[in-house]
Amino acid sequence: DVISLHLPLTPETENFIGAAELAKMKPDAILINTARGGLIDENALLDALEAGRLCGAGIDAFSSEPPKDPRWFTLDNVVLGSHCAASTAGASRNMGRMATANLIHDLGTSGNKATLFSDEGKMITSEVFRYDCHYFNTNWAEQDPEDFWKAICVTSRNLIDKARIDPGDIAAVSFSGQMMGCLCVDKQGNPLRPSIIWADQRAQAQAAALGEQISLRDFYHIAGHRNSASYGLQKLMWVRDNEPGVYAKTYKALNAKDFIVLRLTGKFYTEPSDATSNACIDLNTLQWSDKIVNASGIDGDKLPEIVPSTTVAGEVTPWAAGQTGLKAGTPVVMGGGDGLCSNVGAGSISPGRTFSCIGTSAWVATTSEKPLFDEEMRTFTWAHIVPGLYSPTGTMQAGGSSYNWLKGQVAKYETAVAKVQGISPYD
Repeated sequence: DVISLHLPLTPETENFIGAAELAKMKPDAILINTARGGLIDENALLDALEAGRLCGAGIDAFSSEPPKDPRWFTLDNVVLGSHCAASTAGASRNMGRMATANLIHDLGTSGNKATLFSDEGKMITSEVFRYDCHYFNTNWAEQDPEDFWKAICVTSRNLIDKARIDPGDIAAVSFSGQMMGCLCVDKQGNPLRPSIIWADQRAQAQAAALGEQISLRDFYHIAGHRNSASYGLQKLMWVRDNEPGVYAKTYKALNAKDFIVLRLTGKFYTEPSDATSNACIDLNTLQWSDKIVNASGIDGDKLPEIVPSTTVAGEVTPWAAGQTGLKAGTPVVMGGGDGLCSNVGAGSISPGRTFSCIGTSAWVATTSEKPLFDEEMRTFTWAHIVPGLYSPTGTMQAGGSSYNWLKGQVAKYETAVAKVQGISPYD
């Protein structure tokens, strides 16, 4: 699996590893040389790496320093060590390939939490960019989609600077995001109004009208959720009924992370977990339910295409690269709704693995191989971000947000003291 050389360089050991020896190695083997330059036939090694006949190589010594063949600095399956790095800036950048980063954005209600992870899953650095949520008219809640985009741009640039990495060292960008929203965009991807977020309950009349067309039990056994004003479909119905001009211009209704995928790639997609949060998906097919969509009277073409959560939606466009500091061409992976991403983070990725999470909202969730329906309709089922799995869930919409409200009401003195001391008021 791993061949590591620890030999002195002598006439007998020169080119000790040549084409014939490389041909005997397993395709998934890794060759490491931190001993002496000249022990390996470097051209034969490069040919094997380039052709995929060898998984990778870690090289710290060459027959000539710096190495002359430019492939040493362009192949993704090569790591160059400190000796070579000291001799050339190009090699120094290539050292970062050992810890190629993945950039993850979590677009929550209170802000965007951006984190760089290594390929081994270790956190490199992170940053939070906070933005406002506007609560009004008793039960309305909206956010500015441009705040989401600004948060992505600022945190992406800051993390690249903090980690001192080349943007080309970021292997992929992906997302976790708030769910159950309605973010209307035109055909050019421009927001037409503020995003109606998950906490908004204005669509009571629309939920009632939908309930006249399809029974609560039928709705629940198709979508895995009860018909209510909480979901994206009912909010889009509200836009249709109350802002017909906006509805007419709406090309697609998205969730927060889907809007950022659109900004980065130009692609109008969603994936099963966020599609579930629209409450018009058929959990059996993981496609939009004709029965529910037709009952709502919504134009089904205004719903984005559903692709698997693991789909590479596209690549960072040159325009988006200029805005974010990312490298044009960086793969953008769909990701999932924040509730389902927490399943993965908690290790709930196989049937029966159960966990509890308290964020702005709170829930208890498990993982199953098929939707689980409660006869009293007290639980919900989401499409998991792991293809082929589901997540039955019990939830409440005011968990951490209630805690934060309580802090503002009864802990004003402690909050002020904490601010002076530079600590969290929750400590």
